[in-house]
Amino acid sequence: PDVRVAVIDDGVNANESSLYERVAHNGWPRQHPTSSQSPWYQSFSGHGTEIAKLICSVCPFVKLYIAKLDFSGGPSTSALRTAKSAVAAIKWAVSQEVHVILISWPI
Repeated sequence: PDVRVAVIDDGVNANESSLYERVAHNGWPRQHPTSSQSPWYQSFSGHGTEIAKLICSVCPFVKLYIAKLDFSGGPSTSALRTAKSAVAAIKWAVSQEVHVILISWPI
């Protein structure tokens, strides 16, 4: 059986060849109403993608559940918005019955 790992970060490039088969393609959130990206959990900086690749390199039997934090908004609101999206992402990860939740981003 696969180890289910939630990666809560800036998203992930699920089309990366080393990740495609390992990403559960029901990431969170399913779709952001103002996003033109599909899926919306696509990484904007590559950080989440690198973290996911690192996980896969040490755990060959892994299924990744990707949650993208909301980093939108200006400096005065981004920390609060990110914290709120982190709480929602953690709740989503728990609902997916993951074994490990990884948050490698400061909140």
